[in-house]
Amino acid sequence: QQWSLTLERDIGLETALRVSYLGAKTTDLVYRRNINQPPASTIPFSAVRRPYPAYQNVTYGENGGNQIYNALSVQAERRFARGLYFQTNWTWTKSLTDADENQGVEGGPTLENSFDRSRDRADAQFAPRHRVIANAIWELPVGRGRRFLNRPGLTHQVLGGWELTTTFIAQTGEYLTPTFSGADPSNTNTLGGRPDRLRDGNLPSGQRSLIRWFDASAFAAPPNGRFGNSARSVILGPGRTVLSLGVWKNFAITEGGTLRFLMTATNALNHPNFANPALNISAPGTVGRISSLVDRDFAGPRRILIGLRYEF
Repeated sequence: QQWSLTLERDIGLETALRVSYLGAKTTDLVYRRNINQPPASTIPFSAVRRPYPAYQNVTYGENGGNQIYNALSVQAERRFARGLYFQTNWTWTKSLTDADENQGVEGGPTLENSFDRSRDRADAQFAPRHRVIANAIWELPVGRGRRFLNRPGLTHQVLGGWELTTTFIAQTGEYLTPTFSGADPSNTNTLGGRPDRLRDGNLPSGQRSLIRWFDASAFAAPPNGRFGNSARSVILGPGRTVLSLGVWKNFAITEGGTLRFLMTATNALNHPNFANPALNISAPGTVGRISSLVDRDFAGPRRILIGLRYEF
């Protein structure tokens, strides 16, 4: 189900402003649960506690998950006029689900506690709260047919006819879930899972670093007899900022031949965009540390491409 409401207005200078509310609700998402999992207990696990003692885990996939998406979108767009075009969009999003489809598991995610699906309802991991996308094309006002130095010849060949492009992407971080490993406190033959959450765990922006992105001491393995009380998606990961640039120009070589010069630079400022931190609190040497960069949205190290194309 999808619904929306949009208001648009011409604000002059060949530019329109669009403000939209966007909503969507998805029902009957696929998720999986172990129908042969015994309830959490202080009694040590044994096969006789299973509903079907003669079998091990029985993973059952079914439809029943839900996701609801609400967003505010603000967009400004200038149609191409006098050599300039731009479009910019800011989206403010809230996406809640109990069957996060973005966990990369075919057939849907598997519940940690098969008796409590509502425990998994949280922010979708890859739905950032804020995301800005902007792009622009600018014909430099120099050369034949343009505002300055409007004449043919060597001046136009060297200085005229250049076009610049830019794309800017910025967003807040993903929603992350700490884990623990190596133990079965619920006594359900479920090793590891979500820990107890003792306090927030998110550090102020001024205290975050590559070796301590969040406060791992805010989480602990649960006591004997139950699953952890931490929800999913309680830690905010690093955001991304990417500015990419391009420049090109056509050179008339012969009457029927054109040489096209193109240069692009992705992540032109070489801004470091860090990957998510390690989330396993049972590994004190690495938990909370960031050890790599992210490459999505061309956010990795700067790449420059220079090309020549002759058309005839």
